[in-house]
Formats: sequence, C-alpha cells, structure tokens
Amino acid sequence: MGLGRREFLKLVSLALVGTTMDPLESFKIHDDYYINKKLGLLFEKPADWGYISVADFGKLKEKQVLGNDTIDQEELWETLGEPACMITKYWIDTPENKGVFSPTIQVWVNHKSEFDDIPHSSFEEFVELSGEGTSYFLDDFTILEKKPMYLQFGQPFYERTSTYTFNHVDLSVPVKVVLNLLAIEHNNFYYFINFHECPEQNQLATEEFDKFKKSIRMV
Repeated sequence: MGLGRREFLKLVSLALVGTTMDPLESFKIHDDYYINKKLGLLFEKPADWGYISVADFGKLKEKQVLGNDTIDQEELWETLGEPACMITKYWIDTPENKGVFSPTIQVWVNHKSEFDDIPHSSFEEFVELSGEGTSYFLDDFTILEKKPMYLQFGQPFYERTSTYTFNHVDLSVPVKVVLNLLAIEHNNFYYFINFHECPEQNQLATEEFDKFKKSIRMV
C-alpha cells in the first residue's frame, strides 16, 4: 500500500537543508559542547563553526530551490517544522561568503510515534524509506555507499553516503554536494544527522565530520 502525501512528506524532512531551534531549557550550549538533557544527547561541534538560529530559518527556506516542480514548498516546510539543531562553517549573509557552499551538520530528532502511519517493520527499513523520500525532492540524488549497521552505546547506527545537485538563488550554477547520513535509533527516537560538503568548491569537512561523530554520547 502506498503512502499518503502527508506521510511521504514526513520522510522528506530527514535530509533537507534546514536550520535549528533556539535552545530551550532542556538544551545547553557550553563552548563547543551541545547538551540535551531531555534526549540524553551530547556532542561537540567543530571549532569556529556556529549554530543557525530559528530567526534565520525563513531565509534559508526561501533561498533553497527544491528539485521537484510538483512540490508545494510552503506545505512541505509546514509539515516538516525545524530540525533540532543545525551547525554551519560559514556565517550566513556575509558578502565574502555569497555563493560559497557552507559545510553543514543537521540534527533531526523525531519520536517514533510520529511515523506510526508509515509502514515499516524495522529501523533499517525506515532508513531505506528515507532514501526514497530524499530522491523525491533533491536533484540527481544518488546513493553511493551504504555501510553495514554497527552498534554504538548499544544502539544501531547506520551510515549512507549520497550525492545531489544543490540549487540556490545565490548560485549562478548549481553544484554537486556530498551528503553523509548517520541514522540512529535511541530511546524511542529516530535521529537523522546529515553532513553536507561540496567537493566542487573545495568546501570539504571530512575531518570535522569524523570528529563530530566520535564526540556523540547518548544515555
């Protein structure tokens, strides 16, 4: 049985270039460390990178050009909401960075119950479905590699490397972007952590991404 439109849009949220919510009481940012007591999550952001605030969310939504002309972008963003956190290498809206792809890390966290209406028998199957959703709206989305599942903190971790064509109003020519996904099932939540970098512009952050992954702690 096929998915309904709203159920399908939920899957789309797992790889969009989004933004972050301002820290609430359950969040704490100290130096380069992000601590979420409610979720039992801690990680260390790359040095000199910054968090994007919810105030900039609208700007980011308006400037990214999605690849599927049939998508109602307003409806899509209303359905998705905001990711829990987004970290970027370069500060937005600075003249020297206009047209430069900024490597980013996005953390999406959703309670499992939010996807009860999406048929899946396992987290591994859900990760597969997310790839189908992503291909719907990102131009030329191609999966390059799927790493075997491994356990960390007793939780299943999945990694997938893909490429897509990034379209943006500040770019005269679209660029090819590498998207590395880290998917985690933990404490009744699904975590989809996206790592974007752009080899075409030599905007690589492989070392920063690897360090970030190693810094993740979950309780």
